[in-house]
Amino acid sequence: MGLLLEMTLEQTEALNESEQRFRATFNQAAVGIAHLGLNGQWLMVNQKLCEIVGYTQEELLQLTFQDITYSEDLDTDLEYVRQVLADQIQTYSMEKRYICKKGSVIWINLTVSLVRELTGEPKYFIAVIEDINQRKLSEVALNRSSQRLEVLHTVDSGILAAYSLTEIVHAALSGLAKLVVSEQSFVVLFKFETQQAEVLVEKLTGDWKLAIKSKMPITDFINSDFLAEINNHGKGEISNFSNLSVFLEYPPILQRQNAQLMGSYISLPLVADKNLIGQLILASRERFAFNPEHLPIVSEVANQIAIAIRQTQLREQLQRKAEELEQRVIERTAQLQDANAELEAFAYSVSHDLRAPLRAMQGFSQILLEDYADKIDSLGQEYAHRIVRNAQRMENLIQDLLAYSRVSRTEIKLQSINLASIINNVLTHLHDEFQARQAIVSVTETLLQIEVLAHRTTLIQVLINLLMNAIKFVAPGVQPEIEIWAEERNLNLGLQSQEEETSKHQKWIRLWVKDNGIGIAKEHYDRIFQVFERLHGIETYAGTGIGLAIVRKGIERIGGRIGVESKVNEGSSFWIELPKVEQKNDDS
Repeated sequence: MGLLLEMTLEQTEALNESEQRFRATFNQAAVGIAHLGLNGQWLMVNQKLCEIVGYTQEELLQLTFQDITYSEDLDTDLEYVRQVLADQIQTYSMEKRYICKKGSVIWINLTVSLVRELTGEPKYFIAVIEDINQRKLSEVALNRSSQRLEVLHTVDSGILAAYSLTEIVHAALSGLAKLVVSEQSFVVLFKFETQQAEVLVEKLTGDWKLAIKSKMPITDFINSDFLAEINNHGKGEISNFSNLSVFLEYPPILQRQNAQLMGSYISLPLVADKNLIGQLILASRERFAFNPEHLPIVSEVANQIAIAIRQTQLREQLQRKAEELEQRVIERTAQLQDANAELEAFAYSVSHDLRAPLRAMQGFSQILLEDYADKIDSLGQEYAHRIVRNAQRMENLIQDLLAYSRVSRTEIKLQSINLASIINNVLTHLHDEFQARQAIVSVTETLLQIEVLAHRTTLIQVLINLLMNAIKFVAPGVQPEIEIWAEERNLNLGLQSQEEETSKHQKWIRLWVKDNGIGIAKEHYDRIFQVFERLHGIETYAGTGIGLAIVRKGIERIGGRIGVESKVNEGSSFWIELPKVEQKNDDS
């Protein structure tokens, strides 16, 4: 009996010690622990749980968990309770919100298990509550920041894609509305030169429809004192201003209306390049519609709008300048074309009209030499010969001027021309000149049996002048040698639109005329194609200085190109390029 009593006392002490350890653990735990009845009544709560929700133990024991659970989370929690009681699950965990005693909302992580009687009947719930509010707030802040960056990126992309000022404002404010909700949102642009404001509307309701006017006095948005300060600095310069608090006040136009009906209001200046260019306005009838987190978001969008508007204004200014310059170029080009046409007509008229008196000079000088030679002394005859020679030089110059004028004025109709037939025609035409100078002309026939796009008469004139130059400008005592050949080339001459695409696949023919003449220094390559340009005195090499100018003008008129490769004392190689005419396949 004594042994039995001793064992009972030891068991009681052990039980008491276990109870004490449980209570110490229960009350001193770093997480909330509670026992709850099957109806949700708080049966036992520790101190940490009271700290989490802000209730005392006595207050909390008078409530159920349903009383302090956030309404949006309650149904989920109750469904888990039903599943545990039905023995469908043993425990559950969930993140939910509690409503604290002071009305604030706090996030917790809840883990619940069910204690049963020996018979298996449900007895009570054990709940472990962990405060995760700080982590959830960080997650919410991170999500909000991510959403903000995404929206701002969308706004930025929309602004970049926009072209007009209205499109810029729409893209910016429609994107901003995803982060900051407002009833009214619009941008006002200031034009200090005209003291006007231009309203670019995104969303207006109610009495604010009065602000939809496209042009309004700038004093409707900036008070007169601040406007005077801005005007003193000129064109919105604000770099020396430290007080922009005027934008925290209702603008004058709203003060004249029922501004008190506006519960919340944000106004930010639009500043670009240290210049005040406008104002961004958001408003709502709801009080506290905006919070401190909204201000940096709206400010960032305002900066984006200001930069985009300034860039658009600069682009429009540049476009206007470009259009003005283009118009001036068109007008100047037309003037130059008219002037050139008049000069060409004048040159043709003068050249033509000079021929009559020139023939008289030549004729009478020849009569003096033939019929009155015995009556004129040797000096007089020499003078008469000089008159004849200079009259002939004048005749040659007039002929070249007329040829140049004809090349400039002739109506050009391009057609397919066989290159070999043109060269044979020219060689036949110059046969006597070649024989007189004992010139050797060799033609490589390989690519000459092809068609090019050109104007027949003009191309003949071009080739005649090139070949005449080739036999003229040779050193004394040197027999002229000329080589003619052709090669195929692919060119892109920078044509526009449909022609540009075609030119990428256009084949061209380059025709070469090479001589063994005196050659040309590289610095004179451009000069020799100008009118009246001569590299040698007329006593050394006769000519008018117009031959190569005719060549250049003719090639330009038929849409080709011309160039030269040469070295002094080593001869010259002139080339012309013309589009190749592809032969049609008879089987196609």
